[in-house]
Amino acid sequence: MVFGSVCYFCETNPRSVFHYYCNDCTKLKRTINLMGDRVYEVVENVLSRNKKEQESIIKDEIKEEIKAKTDSLEEKEMDDLPPLIEQPEEEELQGSVNHYDNRKQILSELKERIKKDKKK
Repeated sequence: MVFGSVCYFCETNPRSVFHYYCNDCTKLKRTINLMGDRVYEVVENVLSRNKKEQESIIKDEIKEEIKAKTDSLEEKEMDDLPPLIEQPEEEELQGSVNHYDNRKQILSELKERIKKDKKK
């Protein structure tokens, strides 16, 4: 820390070495750079109110953001989404039916042989 020099933003905390701002204000500056105008909106609409009003505004904002995101997801067509379970092709279905019929036929033939063997 440089003694005798304070943060240029908050003007209370000592500033970091080789920086104009203290650690807290540096974080705030980075947030403003990342979020842009959204930070100013939050400061004006939320932080300028009492605690109870702040909580209700925050809840309303979160609800609006969630609704906007769910609406955008619902707008996507269902055809664009991959199926949850892959549907077999018609040929595969027919092959399964034929396989099932063959098993039934084989079982019935085995039963007949067993009956014949018992008679002998």
